[in-house]
Order: sequence, then C-alpha cells, then structure tokens
Amino acid sequence: MTRSLARMRRDTAARDIGRTTVTPWVSASLIGAFCATLLAAGVVQHVAEMPSASPDGEPRSWPQPYDVFRLLPSRAEIAAVGSPRDALRLAPSVREITGFEDALEDASALDGAILPRAQQVLSRYLGVGNEQAYLGRDGEMYYRPDVDYATGPGFLDAAHLARRVKGGPSWEDVPHGDPLPAIRSLHAALQARGISLVVVPVPVKPVLQAQGLAPFAHPRGVAHNPSYASFIDTLASDGVRAFDATAILAVTEEAYLRTDTHWTPRAVERVAAALAAYTRDEVGLTTRAHAGYARGAEEIENIGDVATMLKLPPRPGIIAPEPVEIRPVATSTGEAWAPEPTARVLLLGDSFANIYSLGAMGWGEGAGLAEQLSHALQEPVDRIALNAGGAYAARQELSRQLMRGDDRLAGKEVVVYQFAVRELYSGDWRVYDMPAPAAGTPGPGRGQVMAHARVVALSMPPQPGTVPYPDCVIAFHVSDITSEGGVTAPDEAVVFVWGMRDNEWTPEASTAVGAQLRMRLTPWADAEAQYGSYSRRELDDEDAWLLDVYWGEILP
Repeated sequence: MTRSLARMRRDTAARDIGRTTVTPWVSASLIGAFCATLLAAGVVQHVAEMPSASPDGEPRSWPQPYDVFRLLPSRAEIAAVGSPRDALRLAPSVREITGFEDALEDASALDGAILPRAQQVLSRYLGVGNEQAYLGRDGEMYYRPDVDYATGPGFLDAAHLARRVKGGPSWEDVPHGDPLPAIRSLHAALQARGISLVVVPVPVKPVLQAQGLAPFAHPRGVAHNPSYASFIDTLASDGVRAFDATAILAVTEEAYLRTDTHWTPRAVERVAAALAAYTRDEVGLTTRAHAGYARGAEEIENIGDVATMLKLPPRPGIIAPEPVEIRPVATSTGEAWAPEPTARVLLLGDSFANIYSLGAMGWGEGAGLAEQLSHALQEPVDRIALNAGGAYAARQELSRQLMRGDDRLAGKEVVVYQFAVRELYSGDWRVYDMPAPAAGTPGPGRGQVMAHARVVALSMPPQPGTVPYPDCVIAFHVSDITSEGGVTAPDEAVVFVWGMRDNEWTPEASTAVGAQLRMRLTPWADAEAQYGSYSRRELDDEDAWLLDVYWGEILP
C-alpha cells in the first residue's frame, strides 16, 4: 500500500524522536537553564531597583514587580463585600493587568540594556527596523501606519471597517472607522453658522516618496489608498470642499524629511500658498489690507521621529541629523507670529501643522502651516492643532471649548481642517457636536492659584516609544479643591499635566485615583499657547468638558 509523502515524514519523525536518548544530566541542565532564563529578568530588575537611600536620605520604593500586589483587594475591601463569592468582583480587571504588564515591560532594566544594542545591529548591518519604523533605501525611514495606508485595503471597504470594530482591547471604545459621518457633521454645523469648511488631507511619505521602500517605484508615482479617490468624490457630492495637496507635493523636490514622518519646510510653504489661493478663488474669502507679515530664515538640524522610534543607543554617528532651513513668520513690528482668536480663518490641524511650530518637536518654531498660511493670506489666522489623534483631537478641542462657552467660531468665515491621510485608514473618526456657545458660568480668572485637590479620575499616557511624539499631556479630574491665600477656585476642575517627557513617563503618570495633591494651577487660557499643541490624552467622561480647565504643576 502506497503511503503519502506527508505520512512518511511523520513516521520518520516519530521513529527518530522515539530513539532519542536524554540522560538525566542533560535533562537537568536544560531544565536548569530554562528556569534560570525565566528568573534572570526578575533578578536583574531587583538588582537594578535595589532599595537604597536616595539623595535626600529617604528610602526608595520596592522594585516595580511588587506593584502587582497593588492590584489585589485589601482585607478591608474583602470584608466589606460580605462573602467570598462577592469578593471575586474585586479581582483586577484585564485592563489593570495589561497596564501592569505594559509598565513592567517599559521599566525592564534587561530590555533597556539589550534591546537598543540588538536594534543597532539589526539596523546597521541588516537594514531591519521594528514594529513601528521601517528602514528604506538611501537613508529613508517610514512610519508603519503610513505604509499600511498606502498598501492596505480600501479604508471605506466594509470588510476593513468591520475588522476595525472588532480590533483593540475590550475596555476601549469601539473606533469609528468611517471618516465621512464626522466630516459631514462638522460641515453641517459650520454651514449652519455661515462658515465654509475646507478639508485638507495631507499625503504621507509612502504615497509620494515610496522609492525608498521599492526600488521600482517611480519618483513621481502616487500610491494613495484604493478608497482615496472615492472619498474625495463623495465629499464633493456632499458639497464639502476638499483641497487635495497631492499634485503640489508630487512635483515638490524633497517633499518629506528622510528620518521623519512629516513634510519639509519647502512643502509646507508651497501647500500654504496654494491653500491661500484656494480660499480666495474657490471659497470666496475676500482680500483685506496687507498685514505686513514677513519671513526670516533659520538653519535647523534634527533627527526625525521615525529614527527616534528605533530606540537606538545614544551614540553619535548611528543616524546623521538632517539639516533644513525654515522661514519663521513675524509680524510687521518684528514680533513672532501668534494665533489670533478673532481671525476670519481657523486652522484645525495635527502634527503636520505643528512640525515647524512646536519647538519641542525639534524642527524650530514660527514656520508651521498656520504661520505660512497667514503669511500667504497676509492676515491673522487662528489655530487649534494637536499632535496625535489627528482624526478627532482638534474637533474634540473645538467642541469642548464651545460647550464651555468659549466661542472659537465667532467671526470665522473659513475653517481649514487638516489631517494626515493615514488617519483615514487607522484613525478614530468620532462625531462631535459643535453647539452654539452656552451662556453659563464664566471660565476661571487669570493668574495662578495654589490649591489642594483630590484626584477623581485621570487619563494615561501612551507607552514610551510606541508613538512618534516624545511628549504627552494627560488630564486629571480633581475635586474638593481648596485654594491657598483666600483665592477663589472652583470645587472641581480638569487639570492638564505632563504625562510623558522625552519618551519617559513622568511621576504624574503614576498618580493614583484618590491621591491628595498640592498643585500650582494656571488657567488654561493663559497656558494654551504654550502647552495646547502637544499630544494629549483626554478623560473618557465628556461631562468633565464643562468644568474649568487648568494647567497644573504638582508641588511637594
């Protein structure tokens, strides 16, 4: 009887394994090596975080692995529920366990010592990136979500939208994958107030500069997602104006930074000039007197965000800094450009708007999309632009300000809504109301307040190295506020604080719910210009949007 090749292979494998002899010494050695490998991470972490005296003489906390016991309910909590069966409800949730595991991995001394060196070998000799950063030819680097947009299925395909709904942790809100309802809602709300909307989807690097990934890619080729053309056509049929920057960027030499996700200063200026002409010719924004904005010149060198995501050792020469020339915009009196809340044009944007505006991104200040648009129009421009969350963050901030009674749409004639096209594929397109400003309690007054408060809820920053931005602001919902010195303060508020700086979590990120804090509070109106553009993690409770908002610094 003839046997199949697969059957013969199985029989041979079973025969060989059956004749394998393992001596007790070899067996014990293998088991010992396996156990030692499992224990090594814990031992190294204990040694690295060995309790010792800190510079101020106070003892340090125990190593982080022991934080697992904080997930367990206390005896008092177990006694309060009555029965052992009811006590099972106090068991840590999957979200809490996952958060502990992520924090443990992030703080791992073994990972910190081995991974950067291993990545150095992989990147330098094998040209291999990691789960977020792809290494291309001739020094080009690419962000994985950008590549996914260009190479994945259509973002409007029913199957893709269904997969997005099923993906992600069970405790997170289901993402809104279809961008059209959110854009239609924004268009309708603005139209009701006589304001024109201009949607500006900015192509990402793999769309127009894919030759670093594929040697056969044409330097002037376009690799948009299959749904992009349909998306633009649908907006047009809905009466939504879309300014497509693809053609402009396709003929712009060096439109994107080599080691970064973003465009070059030259690309920003060309798009801003064309966008200004579009708002004049197609939208009908009338021309006003020349405001006298002028541009200077400044040389900047930096290593891009994609290169930073490789987490290479801090050694010179591994990745060369990239030089650019930015042209910061100044007023007729020589002062640095600043957003103007009374301007006729409001820019809602993301990191593509901030790249040459937010100094912490490392590419200079005063030369971003809003500034260049203001220079091209020769009139002031208002701006709400936040790093990360490009599909919803700027709309969310506008909605929240309107709900609090701060009418950022007053006097506006045009709203420019800019976002990176990767958001069409992987962003969360939540729908936000844009209500008429409600008459209510005025916002917090000017000036700082020293206060004590209790933390009711807080948001968490992303895991360091998993996002392209090294800094992140998180939100505290605080109550029982008591101010010092007799200064009036609300009973509860939302307080923004640093959650991550330079790809490291801050002490504020480990604040526990119920913690009593002493804080220096600055009204958000006084702090927004400095901190408002950073990547931000908001509270889940939308009712908190109606509370007064502050920037906070935790004090001893």
